Amino acid sequence: MCDLLWGEADVPLGLLHELLHDDRHQRHQAVVRALQLRRDPTSVAELSRALQRGFDRLAYTCSEPGVIAKWFSHALADIGTPDAIAVLEAFAQSPDVEVAAEMRYRLGRLA
Repeated sequence: MCDLLWGEADVPLGLLHELLHDDRHQRHQAVVRALQLRRDPTSVAELSRALQRGFDRLAYTCSEPGVIAKWFSHALADIGTPDAIAVLEAFAQSPDVEVAAEMRYRLGRLA
């Protein structure tokens, strides 16, 4: 299923949104990257929802929260709409210091 994500520009956006929330695979980073490359404003709500769920379900990556937050911060920054910036600002207030630091960093790069 996720093998489609490597180099395939014609993967339906709705499928990418579904895969972002689907815990039956281990390619979430590739999904977020595909959404980043699409820069579609409709992805902002999906990225925000995934951030709100937290990163426990992404433990398979063996990555720290700040690293995973970086995937999302790049995608949101590249989408760049006011709604995307608002999500970055909201998560810059996260109680998770790594997530907050990454979101603040990305916001600083946009300025």
